[in-house]
Amino acid sequence: RRIVKRHGPFDIAHGHGAKGGVLVRLPCRGIRARVYAPHGFITVDPDIGGRKKAFYGVIEGVLARFFTDALLAVSSQERAEARRLGTAAAVCHGVPNGLAPPGFLSRERARTEIGLRPEHRVALFVGRFCPQKAPERFLRLVAALAPRHPELRGVLIGRGDAEAALVEMAAALGVSDRLLFFETARASAYMRAADLLVVPSRYEGFAYTMIEALAAGLPVVSYDVGGADDLVLGTRSGYVVPQGDARALAARAGEIIADPALQSRMAKAARAQFHRFDLATMLDRIAEIYDDLRTPLAQKDGRLSEASSRAG
Repeated sequence: RRIVKRHGPFDIAHGHGAKGGVLVRLPCRGIRARVYAPHGFITVDPDIGGRKKAFYGVIEGVLARFFTDALLAVSSQERAEARRLGTAAAVCHGVPNGLAPPGFLSRERARTEIGLRPEHRVALFVGRFCPQKAPERFLRLVAALAPRHPELRGVLIGRGDAEAALVEMAAALGVSDRLLFFETARASAYMRAADLLVVPSRYEGFAYTMIEALAAGLPVVSYDVGGADDLVLGTRSGYVVPQGDARALAARAGEIIADPALQSRMAKAARAQFHRFDLATMLDRIAEIYDDLRTPLAQKDGRLSEASSRAG
């Protein structure tokens, strides 16, 4: 409210994520239209309890019905959840994430800097070490595949408070020598070091790492999270398995590791479809939605101005 009072009024306030979405939609003079981009509803997290899910669902539903002028859903799954929570169809817009082509290191340089050898087959995890991204599931996948694929290495690019626990878990699973933790501010630059990307998340809006995998020509093996159907199945660049089915995740990842020809076909399909998730397309779509919101505001201002002139 202090910001709006000092710098407003604003035609549009756009909140990203659950917290940002609540803030911009709280009653406040000086904000004329409210836009919300959830980037993953917590209500689709399979591990939260029923009461917590209902609590967050009520909050999202009230805000959606009464305080949302436009909701930007980044995937078909997220749009379906927004509708289930009470967002009107006219307010709910599909706007897939977009990305400018990343700058990738060569495969040889990336593998050298990470500490990989030419004979290694590499499964990659990219993300925060947190419950949502579920890196512990990635460790279990590597442990499940290790006996049949001695050449397999799992690379985790990320950071987080859970790293120490993950190192301990790797030792308990007997795969410490199969895992490499690599911290960098340019995770996407190293993606070509891998042979496939694994997305073990519990829930997502639409993970940018999957779009980066398209650009890098990496097959993706993912649990059924937001964006996976739209991107992975839509481009035939990998596999999507039921949420939490660890055996299916390991089986599909094992198929790609064991079959370089399959990996090559999926890599080709990925690169050919990257244009569908271009940054310019996403920005143009958001600009259209902003314009649609501003038009009735301008018309309303015009009517008020005419009425004021007549009254004068």
